Amino acid sequence: MAGGGSGLGSPSSPIGCTARRSNPLPLQTSTPLPEVSTSDIANDLRIRIYASQSRGRPMRLHRATATFTYFGHTWTLDEVRLNDRADGSASSTPWPLAFADGNELLTSSWSTSFASNRYLELRFPPNHVPTGATVSAATFTHRYRPEIAGRTFCYWFEVYSGPTLIGTHGSSGAPLACSSSSAASTVTTNLPEVAQGANANALAVRIYGRSSPTGGSLHDLARLTVNYSLTSGS
Repeated sequence: MAGGGSGLGSPSSPIGCTARRSNPLPLQTSTPLPEVSTSDIANDLRIRIYASQSRGRPMRLHRATATFTYFGHTWTLDEVRLNDRADGSASSTPWPLAFADGNELLTSSWSTSFASNRYLELRFPPNHVPTGATVSAATFTHRYRPEIAGRTFCYWFEVYSGPTLIGTHGSSGAPLACSSSSAASTVTTNLPEVAQGANANALAVRIYGRSSPTGGSLHDLARLTVNYSLTSGS
């Protein structure tokens, strides 16, 4: 593989093949990655898939995950960008909330008042924090702005662990933050309710918004940070 990486499979011995006509179900493969031997490698991992189609047609990609086991615990690595060069030309699709890089998520139009059925829910993956861990600090960092400068966008949010509400930050009567600027604002909020590893798993942040006048909002970053420690045997 170019760029100093390692290759699995080859043009003459591909990892998997399937024919849609005879097998309409997606082909599922699982490939060990012994070259991912440290957390530093896993933290900046890129997987480049080479494919061919006998009739020169597109490929349907249903699911692609990478898991990493370290000190007996398994994490699913998060995608931050998809680069598609199937036709020879680069097409890049970033996950807009992974970095503060100007790739923003645009929401639908908010009403002028908060409502229980109007929210943006961000679900963080499970198994990132071991269940028996002791959490010393947790924060949620959110970078946002109104869709159109001059409109005022305000928000507050709830924190859920699975289906259970464990924390509230701001309220409909006292929003956590507001902005009418064309420049993005960054707000970092402490989450004392995330006190155990079990709280951090299957965590969701539900953002309630309003806009005056009605309009959408742009979100450039949504990051959950958890500091934790493990006791012997955890």
